[in-house]
Amino acid sequence: MLFKCLSKSLNEKLSKLELVVKKAGSNSLYKNIKIDIINSLAYITSVNAKVCVIEKLEVESDSNFSFLVEASSFIRFVKKQKNGEIKIVLSDKKDSITIYYASGEYSCPAFDVNTFPMVYNIPDGGINVKMNDYVSVLNKASNYTEINELYPCIENVVIDIDDININIVSTDRNTIYRYFIPNQDKVEKVFIPVSNASSLLLDKHINKSLDTLSIKVDDTRTYFSTPDMDMYEIHFDGNYPNWRFVDEHFVKTSTYVFDKDLLVQALQNNIKVNEFDHCRLIFTEKGCGIMSENPMYGRSCKERLTALSHNGNDIICDVLCGRYFGIVKSISYNRIVIEHDHKSHFNKIYGENNKNEYFLSSSIIV
Repeated sequence: MLFKCLSKSLNEKLSKLELVVKKAGSNSLYKNIKIDIINSLAYITSVNAKVCVIEKLEVESDSNFSFLVEASSFIRFVKKQKNGEIKIVLSDKKDSITIYYASGEYSCPAFDVNTFPMVYNIPDGGINVKMNDYVSVLNKASNYTEINELYPCIENVVIDIDDININIVSTDRNTIYRYFIPNQDKVEKVFIPVSNASSLLLDKHINKSLDTLSIKVDDTRTYFSTPDMDMYEIHFDGNYPNWRFVDEHFVKTSTYVFDKDLLVQALQNNIKVNEFDHCRLIFTEKGCGIMSENPMYGRSCKERLTALSHNGNDIICDVLCGRYFGIVKSISYNRIVIEHDHKSHFNKIYGENNKNEYFLSSSIIV
């Protein structure tokens, strides 16, 4: 029972499983990876408490067989090999493997495949989406989630598809991030949770040049598939915050437009005073400014800004300075629009020429 492949190809697949292995922690149930050789295709599986990833690799093999191997040491060994053909042989007793490479051989224990956690089949159906439209956005949205044991739902990004739009949404209870595109293909209405870990895996470890990513969802899991990878994760407990209520009830009462670089610099200077506290936005017809103070250390900052345009009422409110800085810096447009709702005290922030992506961030009225 053997298979052959290039060490570089195997290493590329194993490196994509490292994040899953690291997230397994000390739980011995998840310390192994499973390799199934079926019709000259290797299915390499890693699983932890939340996520399962199956990478596929074409190999040369003499039969169909399966084995488990300790993940960390196996990945480290393959990573150190120079690119070249390797041969992996499973012993007749299925209790060890030997890896033959150009300058020698390496042996390690193999384990009973029946001790591996249950792996669920990817169901039929679902939706197909263009990877470049979604994968990078999912990872960006994951920056606006929060690790919270009481509200595990907000650790996730959601793909919320309705009749009009395909929405990608996240929240940390202070800010709502939303990206949307028209549902031109009339994809069926569905609510798809995606964890931070899966967002990162999809962004960094799949071939975005491939045409489509298949997404399926059932009562307990979300499933992702590409031609060379399958992945699924367990849903969070609880209900996701009603982001639509905040979004639909936002009423613009004032609008200010700023040069991005100047706004970033003003916020950055205020962060130096007190990164984790509030700064005050004072946007009026007579002038605009951002100010912070830190009485404990006797520091303060007052930055004056010139609005490129403005309309409506004055904006005077306190916001989280570090969060605002991160939001503005992430927007890839030179002109930043800040709208304010004087009833809900939410600010809507977006690039002037990109209304398909925006942030709704709460503020404290002064």
